[in-house]
Amino acid sequence: SKNLGLGNPKNIFIKESSELGASTIAADTNEYVMFFHSVIFNTMTREERKVLLAHELTHAKLLHSRFAVLMKLIDEKTLTALLNKTKKTVYQLFRCFELSADRGAYLSANVSEEIFIRTIMRFASGVSEKDAIQNVESYLHQITLFTEVGLSEADLEKQYSQMPEKKQDNPFPIIKA
Repeated sequence: SKNLGLGNPKNIFIKESSELGASTIAADTNEYVMFFHSVIFNTMTREERKVLLAHELTHAKLLHSRFAVLMKLIDEKTLTALLNKTKKTVYQLFRCFELSADRGAYLSANVSEEIFIRTIMRFASGVSEKDAIQNVESYLHQITLFTEVGLSEADLEKQYSQMPEKKQDNPFPIIKA
């Protein structure tokens, strides 16, 4: 929280659950609450927890929950007008929230690139720690290839939109982050 210029959370709740999940609700950058499912803390290393906490703290910093609440409260016509203005669907807008939270985690968690990627991969796809460790090298290699090829953001978005969700060997969320 210090790296992101935030106050400490008012409360952190941990729910006994086998699901991978976490969320943050922020009234402002000094008034926020964090929720985590217990499996995260039971299966992740201290370094991986730093990434996850930094991800959730970035949501608080950027006040993403305010946007989520607003989108639930406004009528469909207003929501459609706002989305047309941003040229994004609701899914794309929330994807941007997640990717910006990933970027905030990368910049503030103070962990190695490998740990960052392994953590984001595990959390986003639900892969085991073993699978995440084995795939980090492959992800880094694929990121290098895409960088060298010089794909534009539009090309990347087109490729990403065609990928199945939660695909274990899908590097696009990491590349985009």
